[in-house]
Parts: sequence; C-alpha cells; structure tokens
Amino acid sequence: MAGLELIVDAILSEAKEKADSKMAETNKRIDEINAEYAEEIKKVKEREEIARDGALNAFAERHAAEKAAYEREMILKIERETAKELILEAKNKILNMPSDEYFAYLKEIYKNQNDEDGGELLLYKEDRENMPKDFLESLGNGITLSDEEADTKGFIVRHGRVYVNCTIDAIFREKESELYDIASGKE
Repeated sequence: MAGLELIVDAILSEAKEKADSKMAETNKRIDEINAEYAEEIKKVKEREEIARDGALNAFAERHAAEKAAYEREMILKIERETAKELILEAKNKILNMPSDEYFAYLKEIYKNQNDEDGGELLLYKEDRENMPKDFLESLGNGITLSDEEADTKGFIVRHGRVYVNCTIDAIFREKESELYDIASGKE
C-alpha cells in the first residue's frame, strides 16, 4: 500500500501545486482588477472634482457678476438721488432768491433768449406782484406785459402764436440730463 500512498501523495501534491498556481493567478487577476478599479475610481473622482471646481468657479463668477451689477445699480441710484437733491436744492435757491436777485436772474434769462422782436411777457402771478417798476424797460426791445399769467415762476415770451417758455420749471426740465451729469460728477 505504500505504493498507493505514494501515488495519492503525488496526485495530491500535483493538485495542490495546480491549486496554488490557480490561486496565485486568481490573486494576480484580483490585484489587477483592484488596480483597474482603483484607477477608475481615481479618474471618476478627478472628473467629479473638476466638475465640482467648475461648478464652484461658475457659481463664484456668477455671484461676482451679480454683486458687481448690484453695486453699480446702487451707485447709480445713489448718484441719481444725490443729483436729484442737488438739482432740487438749486431750483429752490432760485425760487427763494431775494426779489432783486431773482429779477436780475430773470433779466439774464431773457437776454440769453436773444429776443429782438419784443413781444408779450407772461409772468407768474407772484412775480407780477413783486416785479420792480423798471423791469420791463430794463429788458428793452419794446416788450409789453401780457394780461395773461404764466403757470409757474419765471416767464413766457409770446410772439403771436409762438411761445418761448422760460419758466424755472421749463428751464430745469430742458437741462435735466445735463444737470444730472453735472450733479453726479460726470461732467
């Protein structure tokens, strides 16, 4: 039986070698699969990181653009409000000038119209009541005082059916955008 044992031992030994060899091949293949899997996981993580970084960068850029737009909007709003206050203050300063300064100002406005044809002067009721006696003569050109009145402070010059509106409101409306630029420091 010793011969049988030798044959069985030889078969078992050969089977064990084959099993060890197969196990080594299997372990090698498992290590290769694990390495491939680890490499694939690394690539997926890199893609996810790139995508996340891209999303974060896009978000940061969008946020920065929105913030800059909001800041510009607020600056423009503040400039506009400040300019509006300054213009209103300037207008009120004119409207509240002492009578002699105010009529000198109206005379200057009239002279700047280069009106050589005379015409009729429509004054605001309050201006009519406070008008210096020599005001019309100081304007020259044979201008006369109309029985009609202007709706707001200042005057209107009428030449037949042509009206030149020189009321304080009209002057400020006409120069509004220029005044806003000056008041907001853009000119």
